[in-house]
Amino acid sequence: MKGKRLFALVLSITSVLLMSIGFSAAYFVSDNNLYVNEIDVSLVSDPTLYIGIKDGNGNINYSTSVSTNDLGTIPVFIPVSSMYETSWLNDSASYITTPVFKEAYRTGKINRESSYKETLNATEGYFTKEIYLKASHDCYAMVSETSTFSNNPDANEKIASTLSDVYPSLTHEEIVANLNTTYKSLRYSFLYNDKDYLIYDPFKEKDTLFASPLDINADGYYDYYSSNGGRYEFLYGDYSNSDKVIYGTNEYNSSGSDFKASTFMAKTEAGVSHVDLTKSIENGLVVNKEDSISSSELKEKRHLFLLKQDEPYRVVLSIYLEGWDLDNTSLAMYGAFNVNLVFSLTEETIYG
Repeated sequence: MKGKRLFALVLSITSVLLMSIGFSAAYFVSDNNLYVNEIDVSLVSDPTLYIGIKDGNGNINYSTSVSTNDLGTIPVFIPVSSMYETSWLNDSASYITTPVFKEAYRTGKINRESSYKETLNATEGYFTKEIYLKASHDCYAMVSETSTFSNNPDANEKIASTLSDVYPSLTHEEIVANLNTTYKSLRYSFLYNDKDYLIYDPFKEKDTLFASPLDINADGYYDYYSSNGGRYEFLYGDYSNSDKVIYGTNEYNSSGSDFKASTFMAKTEAGVSHVDLTKSIENGLVVNKEDSISSSELKEKRHLFLLKQDEPYRVVLSIYLEGWDLDNTSLAMYGAFNVNLVFSLTEETIYG
């Protein structure tokens, strides 16, 4: 069988942050919003595949290009997460309408578990659209490993000029450098075959863990609670076996004056027991991690979407900011980015 790239689906998204009076040092705080200005979807090369979008009457309209108006309202981007995925993606589900993302954390409250463990389902802040692929012959379609996200340097230069008073200790160049990391926290996800699901992180180098102590209120110290006369740091996230948590020394407490705190990197308040995540995991704490694949792993996949001649194939495309990505720190929350999504066809005849 011989493979051949037949077309590309290209999306260009430019996003800039809604500037607000307050700020926090990570995306995964609910006050940080990103606006999407424009999306353009088009097909190039051999027009053997069409993109379909349902209209208000439920009819699928196919074309070789899709404009922003065709896609509907583009949302304000807010950090969400794919944590607690097994609550909706499991063997008992036979058909899934859309993926489910979880809301960002607010400051934890020990008497309300949802404030530091499983948050509510997110209802906004990410892009999700049901699209239909239709080919002129039997074949397989793939998401190309060349699909990526990139920074928007021109927009970030302009944004940086508005932040000099907010960050007087940083140079313009340092602010721009931080803004240009926003794109590394983005994800593509694809829901297909009614219940199969794939998350693609083009910049994945290691697993993204779904648990950690956090500094939600941005005071430079991890959040904590009081219990039975003691004070303990919250362990936020998607985990089990909480009785296996080990407390120890916070390495950031010994950092000098040049230590730059973030939601994921903070000191421990005096008299508070610090969560040692590494030792806790070794002790039996189960921390769930993002079920995503890297560009190299995606490249190894030969087939993904099986298309039959002239039959619509449903794919739910999502683009979102993963709140647990460690690049979601510092000035990155104000950044602008572009999106480039490419599909390829594997030219194969499907028998049987």
